[in-house]
Amino acid sequence: MVHSRIRLEAKRKDEANRLDGRRALQRRKKPTTPFLWPDWIIQREIARQVRAALAEVGRGRILDVGCGEKPFEVYRPAIATAWIGFDVPENSTADVQGYAEAMPFEAAAFDTIVCTEMLEHVPEPARIVGEIARVLKPGGYVILTTPLYFPIHEEPYDFFRFTPFGLRHLFEQAGLEIARIEPMAVGFRMVALAVNTCFFNFGTRLPWGHSRVVKALFTPIYAASNLTACAMSAIFPSNSNAVGTFVLARKPG
Repeated sequence: MVHSRIRLEAKRKDEANRLDGRRALQRRKKPTTPFLWPDWIIQREIARQVRAALAEVGRGRILDVGCGEKPFEVYRPAIATAWIGFDVPENSTADVQGYAEAMPFEAAAFDTIVCTEMLEHVPEPARIVGEIARVLKPGGYVILTTPLYFPIHEEPYDFFRFTPFGLRHLFEQAGLEIARIEPMAVGFRMVALAVNTCFFNFGTRLPWGHSRVVKALFTPIYAASNLTACAMSAIFPSNSNAVGTFVLARKPG
């Protein structure tokens, strides 16, 4: 098992080195994105859910798994004593570096764990949820978000999409109790994200596709799409289609 893990990590590191590292590890520094950005619909919802959950259950030592640039630390509650960012070795922003399949922390070391948009990027998600359960104190909470619909990103490390039923299975198998599962960016909001990302991906393939000029050409489309989605969702509410899922879970004890 140890030798298998060493080989897996070596393979992942070799593949990561072949990527454009700067592109592969780009992360948001703020919890949401501007209204005129193509992913505003879902980033706004993720930020709302995480902020509310931290205000409700966040306390003590908080571990941010797959922290990126730690954008959600701005929502750190006053009663929290520490916010520790954990991410892969390529992320120099992380306070502690490693792989989530075997986190270098003692059992029951944290009161709250935050894990946003990370579970889809690991080849063995059950192991990560198990590790989260291991390092969480009894009575502590997990705040997690993950996509159900979203274009492939951060290739080649984009492995899964999760239904609420799949997430419930993973968490219960790890001994965690589900307190709440909620869909994010539902109904026409999902349509808006699909439209926006289609135009965005098309734009990146144009000459100078990453320039501000080319990006600006599509901002009226993003604005119209986002506005229409909000209006249509108010008129025709639906929970059957969702961009992502929010999970709040508790470790018994």
